[in-house]
Amino acid sequence: MVGKNRFKEIEVERINVVGKDGNVKMTLAGTGMIPEPVINGKKLGKRKGISSSGIIFYNDDGDECGGLIFGSGQENGKQIAQTSISFDAFKQDQVLQISFYQEGEERKYGVELWERPQESLGDIIKRFEKIEEMQDEVKRMN
Repeated sequence: MVGKNRFKEIEVERINVVGKDGNVKMTLAGTGMIPEPVINGKKLGKRKGISSSGIIFYNDDGDECGGLIFGSGQENGKQIAQTSISFDAFKQDQVLQISFYQEGEERKYGVELWERPQESLGDIIKRFEKIEEMQDEVKRMN
């Protein structure tokens, strides 16, 4: 479809905004519909934490490069709530995050900064997977 359409209201579970090249640039997702993190074209597995909704941003290589996450739910009989905005380093995990997390009466909130290596997170994960596959436990631990 070419051109603009105007809607007063739409209902969707997820919207993938794509560039002219067809690659996803941003995903707007309802609860439970946020995609798996992607680095070097590889999905890195299910996200940790409670099911959330939010917006995920991608760079020109298709790697996740930040996002907004909001969620709440029950876990072990306690109310859980989480909110964050994250900024990722190139081919790496977040380097800046503003977040709020509550589990029952306990709360954690603030600004966090991480120092990440220049090496791609994808390369680090590959190396870790090779180590995990080692049969010799002594070699694996060293």
